[in-house]
Amino acid sequence: MKNILKISICSLLLFSSCAKHIYVDYQYESENTGRIVLQPTKATEKTFVSIDNNIIVNKKNVKSVTINNVPVGMHDVYYSIDSWIYKEALDANYKIDVKKNNEIAKIVTVPPYSTGYWVAASLSAIIPIIITIISVEDATYYDDPYYY
Repeated sequence: MKNILKISICSLLLFSSCAKHIYVDYQYESENTGRIVLQPTKATEKTFVSIDNNIIVNKKNVKSVTINNVPVGMHDVYYSIDSWIYKEALDANYKIDVKKNNEIAKIVTVPPYSTGYWVAASLSAIIPIIITIISVEDATYYDDPYYY
């Protein structure tokens, strides 16, 4: 019974997110810089973020990305996810004009979860319950004295 509980907990952890708010300094100098905040509509897995072809975030689970000390001027910002759990790929490209001491926020629209994700998540929750029911029925059917 304890093993089944462990399996249930592990399967739920498999599909839970440990996404974080990520804070990155683009450069050390803070003069003539601004801030870019990328806010996905929901947490994303295996996230890549780059500015002007410089990788800022590499395969992280993300709730938001704040990039400090971005030089003033026009920048290409790329937000991408590499995960099977979404219906479609996300490859967002933004041209952002950073101004001195200014914060620019961009909402990143994340696609819905795929059918495969929902099937896997459902099975990971249902299978331990079925195993528990079967093991309880087996123990009571044979009138097992060690069941209690």
